[in-house]
Amino acid sequence: MSHKSIVTLLLLRGAEVNAQDYKGSTPLHLVLQGLVLSENDVVEELLDWGASLLIEDEDGDTPLTIASKQSVPTDGLTKHLNKLQCINLQLVYKTSYMNFTDLSEEYKISCSNELALLKVMRFGSQSVLNIFSKHEDPTFLSNNELRESIKTSSFKIDFPIYSSLLRAMFKHGE
Repeated sequence: MSHKSIVTLLLLRGAEVNAQDYKGSTPLHLVLQGLVLSENDVVEELLDWGASLLIEDEDGDTPLTIASKQSVPTDGLTKHLNKLQCINLQLVYKTSYMNFTDLSEEYKISCSNELALLKVMRFGSQSVLNIFSKHEDPTFLSNNELRESIKTSSFKIDFPIYSSLLRAMFKHGE
């Protein structure tokens, strides 16, 4: 079982994505401090589930400042920020992440293609893409067919970029 799978399972079972240890570090702080290339998917998963880039630990470091000091590429952070940009979600840390949004045009095209598919995928009168625009109005939670579809492994295969973010939005809205 991969680190990402373990993190996903814990989050699905109710683990708090921004829980802090005795030094004020969140799981995102800890992963970024010891980041190896193979853990970028864990960084992206934590961020998709709502991990904050702005929580300070006892040294005053945020995950964003830790990421900016890394010698290892922080692709998980970059991918997350780019996927949010593609769906125009507002970020409280907009001005702080400009150095992290350089991602290949290929990834941005992949995001756009997946969003186009999510737009035409409908459950009743709701497009899956509407969830992103209604994240502050969780009426989408009442669509059981949509909820069950997002939980399936085939949804994760069909929508590898946005499936975790959508699952997290459902989990947080419950």
